[in-house]
Amino acid sequence: MDGETAGPRRWGLPLLIGLLFLVVGLGSAACGLSGWRALTKSSYARGYAAVLASEADIAEATTEQRSALSAAEDAVVQAQGVLDSAPAEYALEVDATTLRQATAELATMTSALRPTAEPPGSTLDPPSAADGAPWELGFDAMRMRGLAAANSDLVVEAGAETEELRRAESRLARANETLFENVAVAADEQLALNGSASYRSRIGLKSAVTQSEAGSGRTADGLLAIVAAIEAVRMSHIEEEAEKLDLSYPVRAEIEAYARSIAGGVTLDFDWQPEVNGLGAGWLSGTAEFWPTDGGWGIINLNDTVASGWNDGDNARALVAHEVGHTQVVRDSCRALFAGPEFAGDHEIWATAWSISLGFDVPGSGIQAYGRPTDAQIATAGQCR
Repeated sequence: MDGETAGPRRWGLPLLIGLLFLVVGLGSAACGLSGWRALTKSSYARGYAAVLASEADIAEATTEQRSALSAAEDAVVQAQGVLDSAPAEYALEVDATTLRQATAELATMTSALRPTAEPPGSTLDPPSAADGAPWELGFDAMRMRGLAAANSDLVVEAGAETEELRRAESRLARANETLFENVAVAADEQLALNGSASYRSRIGLKSAVTQSEAGSGRTADGLLAIVAAIEAVRMSHIEEEAEKLDLSYPVRAEIEAYARSIAGGVTLDFDWQPEVNGLGAGWLSGTAEFWPTDGGWGIINLNDTVASGWNDGDNARALVAHEVGHTQVVRDSCRALFAGPEFAGDHEIWATAWSISLGFDVPGSGIQAYGRPTDAQIATAGQCR
């Protein structure tokens, strides 16, 4: 063995290299953990947003569902009222049967439907406050995606139920509409069958049908109004036909024909009574009611003395002309004359002047009751022809 002395071992470089690899490894692990956390944090945010959106969709779908249910329940109640009010002679049985079936169908649906329960709202922390290990955030994100999917299924289910309910309500509405359309046809038939009915009763029936055609009038009340108006037409016809059996009818018919001949197109009804305006036998008395609506029309009320004295001079004719004169103010060509400076809307002076303008310068024209109009007034009223 040589006498040479051994030197120290050189461990510095391998140790330095090992430490370097350890630091790099730890850094990589830290970077990997940070990246994993960032990914799960992003997934959590997307899941949270999906849950909130699905909850908003459920709230909207539930609101529509409840609204449709409420409307359907109201439609059932209204339709049932129509069915209870529909007399067989005015509502065709097939229409009533169709409406009854549609009502029963919708009633069954409304009874069975239970509106979708709205979610209480997410109890998860918002992304800004979410904390935890990456695997915890990932689990929560997965759970939220499942919840959002389940909510979406509820939205689809609620929407389908709402649409089914609305389709059934639409079928009921159509059945109800058909019934009312045929009731309107029945009303027209009654108008044709009861030709002697008064204009007032005919207007009442036409008005009731028109109101029902507005849609909102296709209810039990609307149907009852039409039925009542039909009955009024029928009774009026019966009464008018019965009056034709009265011995005085020929003279009354002559008086009514004369009044209509001078009415300038204003439709007139007549009502004969023993007393009018408190005046009976020995007095000529009449009144008039008039309306500019429905083509312009009026009702002339005359006492029986007008008929019995029709051929006793001109006073009865003058009185009839006076009452017809009242109705002339509904005509466009006469309204301005009546409202102008000569009359200033004085009904009695106008009617008296109008009667005199026809040649009835006698007490019965209104002179006895209201005084004689001026010549200017008579001339002005004479322009109403």
